[in-house]
Amino acid sequence: MLVYLSLTIITIALAVFVNKEDVKLGQSKAKARDLVFLAWIFTALVVISAGRIAIGIDYWDYTEVFSLIMQGREVSTEPVFNAFVKICYFLFGFGNYKSIFIIFSFVTIFFFLKGIYDQSGDFAWSFMLFMAFGYYFSSFNTIRYYFALAICFYAIKFLIKKDYAIFVISVLLAATMHKALLSVLILYPLGMIKYKKWSIPVVGLAVASLFVLQGFYRRIIFMFYPFYEGSSYDVVDISYTNIARCVAVLILGLIVYKWAIKDNEANKVYFKLNIVALIIYTCCNFVPNVSRIGTMLTIFQIILIPNLIKAVKIKPIRICLYVGTVLAAAVYYYLFMKTAADPNVAILPYESWIF
Repeated sequence: MLVYLSLTIITIALAVFVNKEDVKLGQSKAKARDLVFLAWIFTALVVISAGRIAIGIDYWDYTEVFSLIMQGREVSTEPVFNAFVKICYFLFGFGNYKSIFIIFSFVTIFFFLKGIYDQSGDFAWSFMLFMAFGYYFSSFNTIRYYFALAICFYAIKFLIKKDYAIFVISVLLAATMHKALLSVLILYPLGMIKYKKWSIPVVGLAVASLFVLQGFYRRIIFMFYPFYEGSSYDVVDISYTNIARCVAVLILGLIVYKWAIKDNEANKVYFKLNIVALIIYTCCNFVPNVSRIGTMLTIFQIILIPNLIKAVKIKPIRICLYVGTVLAAAVYYYLFMKTAADPNVAILPYESWIF
């Protein structure tokens, strides 16, 4: 716990010095300074992530998968991932599974940090939420999923800029490591749609179908993931914490809509995706492992929340919102860490092969 807490405090403290909009320093000098602090943050996060051993519920499961891949046995992982494992074992030595975890940690953290820096109006606040909401620590589990999610998180900027080809290619590349991220090609464009009054009944019917046609949707899901049916993932999954987060962001967004969302295309997309996340968390608990789909959407709260607060014109209200955000994030971090030693999370106690 002390390792994680120290890492969180140190990296957030470093993030405070990252400010690409520093007018006094100038754009070029500000970027140069940012690069230095980002490098320190990146190094600290990678050392803890890449240096772990036996951390995460699927750490040893993955090493078993690596062995099966090298034996030519049938596995459920994607062909590109399988080829990647073979290349790593060829380059770094048979059985050197640490090399795979190191590379995955490096790429995952790089795209998360790059995505935050490029898309957030306030890097320090977004990074604080990234750590407090547990996205960094969750990447110790389901490494393929978080590797692919990090790429999609970064790639949404191309969708917002309407560089559709680059966005699609990025998602397809990410999906070679975890095919669940193909759903991003459906989910993220929902944030780009310009909804009109006539679309309200259409959305209402779509939401209603989630209650009426559950069997139909489950059959489609099991066509792609047959091994989920009847598994430990095939249970009703209701995350009241995530629902509360989505509701809180929705209320904040409605309050500052005129200031922060109405004329800001990026914030508008993130805000709509938060609504989609709320619908999924409240109406799609029949979907196996629905939290993975929700995470693809709620990850943008770390960008949206600071952007919304920053746009508040009344300083006392803005300060209160910042204080409230810190308190809420601290509580969330505490509750997350309380579950860290649980066998279903298994990121505590921390052990490293470096030390």
